[in-house]
Amino acid sequence: MSLIENNKEIVRRLVEEVWNTGSLTVADLLTAPNYVDHTAPAGWPVGPAGLRQAVAHNRLTFPDLHYTIEELVAEGDRVLTRWTMHGTHRGTFRHRVYGVVPPTGSPVHVTGMSLRRVADGQIAELWGHSDISSMMQQLGVLAPPHPSRRSSLLQFADKVRKIV
Repeated sequence: MSLIENNKEIVRRLVEEVWNTGSLTVADLLTAPNYVDHTAPAGWPVGPAGLRQAVAHNRLTFPDLHYTIEELVAEGDRVLTRWTMHGTHRGTFRHRVYGVVPPTGSPVHVTGMSLRRVADGQIAELWGHSDISSMMQQLGVLAPPHPSRRSSLLQFADKVRKIV
């Protein structure tokens, strides 16, 4: 197996065995001792402890959470995943912008992308983005966009497509 294919398999295992099943033992195996999550709030632990904390928090908040890898692309030591997460909001959600959101029982569908750097067979760094605004709308924390605003955004997107 090539280095790139091996790096993709490490990330695939992370999603399937750690995030989808909650296996913190596998998290320890796949995470470098100096692992840094660049999306984490200030003061978040580095290394496997940081990943374990993130997984535990998300699985308490969404006990049935499931990530689907929609696309997996790698080059050199970087692996990019485009993913979808489904889950039911059954625990308290804590976010640095939206604060504390008590359980709503609402199902959520969230999309995002994660870029990971793999070094020596372990994940060393994470950068990512997810559509938190959409999730907050699904949880009733944010109002959906006004229809006239959505319409103008769609018209703008149509214009951009015509140019490209």
